Amino acid sequence: MESDQPLNMRYEGAARRSNLAAHGVIDLLWKFFSSVKVAIWMIAIALVASIIGTILPQEEFKQSSLPAEQFYPQTYGWFGQIYYALGFHHLFYSWWYILLLLMIGVSLVICSLDRFIPLYKALNRQRLPKHIDFFRRQRIFWEGKKEENPVDLLAEVLKRKHYALKREGDLLLAEKGKISRWGPYINHIGLILIILSVMLRFIPGFYLDEYVWVWDGETKKVPGTNYYVKNVDFQVQYYEEKDFPEKIKTNGLIVKNYQTNAILYEEVNGSLKEIKKGEIQVNHPLEYNGLYLYQSGNQPDQIYALKLNLVDKQENKNVGEIELSLYDPKSEFDLAGGIKVKVLEYYPDFALNEEKLPYSKSNVPNRPAYVVETISPDVPQGEKSWVIAGVNGDELTPNNRYRFDLSNFTVKDRTGLMVRVDRGLPALYVSMGIVMIGLVMGFYWQHRRIWINYKEGTLYLAAHTNKNWFGLKKELEGIAKEANLPLNIKELDRGGKRTR
Repeated sequence: MESDQPLNMRYEGAARRSNLAAHGVIDLLWKFFSSVKVAIWMIAIALVASIIGTILPQEEFKQSSLPAEQFYPQTYGWFGQIYYALGFHHLFYSWWYILLLLMIGVSLVICSLDRFIPLYKALNRQRLPKHIDFFRRQRIFWEGKKEENPVDLLAEVLKRKHYALKREGDLLLAEKGKISRWGPYINHIGLILIILSVMLRFIPGFYLDEYVWVWDGETKKVPGTNYYVKNVDFQVQYYEEKDFPEKIKTNGLIVKNYQTNAILYEEVNGSLKEIKKGEIQVNHPLEYNGLYLYQSGNQPDQIYALKLNLVDKQENKNVGEIELSLYDPKSEFDLAGGIKVKVLEYYPDFALNEEKLPYSKSNVPNRPAYVVETISPDVPQGEKSWVIAGVNGDELTPNNRYRFDLSNFTVKDRTGLMVRVDRGLPALYVSMGIVMIGLVMGFYWQHRRIWINYKEGTLYLAAHTNKNWFGLKKELEGIAKEANLPLNIKELDRGGKRTR
């Protein structure tokens, strides 16, 4: 009994490996990774995990010197405890997240191969159908009596419509847009390349996302590189009143430009070699060999150091001055009269723990504290003193001969530079371009096929497309007019399941 259901034209009878019976571990793995449902679930899990990973700052971006196991519970409570326990604090570098991305990549490869091979066979081994039942089981089908053989005329018309022809006597196959069937697979290739481009970031030297603060006049190492950057000076330019129309009134100063005049050095044999000098402005970074320094912030008039007078309490006189940096204090100062001051310990954000031992809550100098030792001819064995912001040090060590009195502050500007290296970015852009090509091919191009058979005075015509059936019917109506066929567009569509 002949079926009247439309034929499934996706693979035209070619079997996919995933549909065959499994005979081993490899076949089971193939079935698992070739499943579209499995791929969708893995992508959904990766998306949900990525969203959760952005709720709290990742470990490398937390503004605290506390270890992660203490920072998250203390800062975010029970949620932070769970967040840390599940490994979301370094999600994008965790083994299971990377493994999930690799599994998605494997799924894309196997899904593509599982469908690519049967599709390739179906498209490149097309036979001219001789059985009339093949025509009748197409969604678009027409038959009519025709005394004169119209196949030659139809072939000419179809050729003018840019169809590729294959003919055996009065059997004719015309098709165009076959390349559109490869759109999803080109899209898959692009997605696989995107995953590989992202994975390049885990190779040392391929990706860097850091931040560095540099004081005016300071030369500082660029994190994660062999380069050093010097902040020659930081400038802020403001608009003048004449730059605005008279009708616009401005309240206060409006910034026109933030700019760091910088010099980039490279460390060569233990010395610094100047390799580039330039201006760093917002959206105009300093670039060298894939390294980008972006203007990202500034902190004007920041307290950089404390100036302290060393007072001899017995003689009640000032015997010298030292300058203690809040960020990188010198370890030793030599003063007049053979007096030497050593900095033994420094706590930028001073606090006492439960055992009454000193520690620093962060690297930010919110409450700087120093342990210093003063050695002089009168005190050759040395004496230790605490210098703590907001605390009278003389009360802590009343029996010491020397005390430190705050005399002034050193104020400086500093600039914030974002450090970026992303050598996988060109590959990522190319991959995204491939994805776009695949999407255009898959969504906007159509694979159209027309079969014609003239047999015993009857013309049989069938057609199929993977999308835009209305467009195909309109085109067939135009072809019929040119070939003088009494074909009505309303008679073409037999309905039924829309097979690909």
